[in-house]
Amino acid sequence: MRLLWIADCGLRIEPPFPIHNPQSAIRNGLQSAIRNPQSAILIALLALAAPLRGQTATPYVPLSYRGSPYVEHLIAAGKMVDPSPLTRPFRADDLVRALEAIDSTRLGNGEWGVVRALLRDLRRHEQGPWGRVDAHLGVAAATHSLRDPLELFRGAPPRGDTVSRGFGSGGLALTLALGPVVAVTHPLFDTRLKYDRDWFGKKDRAIAGRMAESYFSAQWSFGELFFGRMDRNWGPSVVQGLLLSDDPYGLDHLGVTLGTSAIQLQAIATQLDSRSDSIGQTNRRYMVQHRLWLRPPGRWTVALWEGSVLSGADRDLEPWYLNILNLGFLEQLNTGTNVNSFVGLDLERRGGVTTYAQLMLDDIQVDRKTLTDQKPTSWGLTVGAKGGVAGAAWTLFYTQVANLT
Repeated sequence: MRLLWIADCGLRIEPPFPIHNPQSAIRNGLQSAIRNPQSAILIALLALAAPLRGQTATPYVPLSYRGSPYVEHLIAAGKMVDPSPLTRPFRADDLVRALEAIDSTRLGNGEWGVVRALLRDLRRHEQGPWGRVDAHLGVAAATHSLRDPLELFRGAPPRGDTVSRGFGSGGLALTLALGPVVAVTHPLFDTRLKYDRDWFGKKDRAIAGRMAESYFSAQWSFGELFFGRMDRNWGPSVVQGLLLSDDPYGLDHLGVTLGTSAIQLQAIATQLDSRSDSIGQTNRRYMVQHRLWLRPPGRWTVALWEGSVLSGADRDLEPWYLNILNLGFLEQLNTGTNVNSFVGLDLERRGGVTTYAQLMLDDIQVDRKTLTDQKPTSWGLTVGAKGGVAGAAWTLFYTQVANLT
């Protein structure tokens, strides 16, 4: 059992932060960017989104948000429409609209009370630029210190930390929305991190810290430009995505989304941890993922995707892999560069019983130079279903991944 007992408390402050002269603010920001290059990213996002003065960006609801299990319960039970099937996290305004659309006559008193509490927490009442501060403290007791309980006894050597401990955590999250740009920063401390084998940060102190979320997002009617750190999951929401999930600690990445509520082209690019080979040479590693997400009228949501993991000594991320409109697998064949390519398919059919699946192929054999030139089988598969019965929600799934994957 992962969690034995937990208590959490928080403080939220939502003062408005008006900008009386936007032109002067942008001019002063440009002058500041010359003196301080670190602010250039924000200025670039503001410049890209400047023509969309009437639009207000919305932050993402973190996957660790305390209300997420309730939202997933309502979706699985068929009492709420999923705002973004096969994609997590939600954007706050999308989640609010989905909660507001729930038929209250189908909910019990407890469920309706939860919905109202979520709406009070997530609704935005300010017009124009606004800000929000959330402070939180928590204590927990657990039988092990791993981020994901399913990792227990897995790996080589096996993750066998089963020592019961108590933990303390806390953090401060700041959200600023300036028209079509939203900025979020959320530093936190957590005494559990120093015992987690999957945390590679500093561990030789009693309290370890990390950035849970830290990003800029410029949003407009037909797209988004994202840069920063945030946990994501692509695939069925009730399980970890086979290639992109929230199981690892988040990495800073560049994200691009183009499209509408029915069809989107999505991409992310990030640098992975560097690794040394057998001769002590350091290899840089990068990951790029492209996805075509389709939600036609009806019950189906489909996503076709590919991933490319690049590695090599002193290697940089080549622009032909960064191009969102390129096929990474085709670029690998034409350039002869060293890349591990993945392709996959996500499916979900909504109904009284919602069914879903995710398929991933790795190391695809396209042609053979000799009769014995055959790559080993490398793949992953998830199938499952979820629904509601007698006011409860249930989920059933099966995942298998080849050991070479």
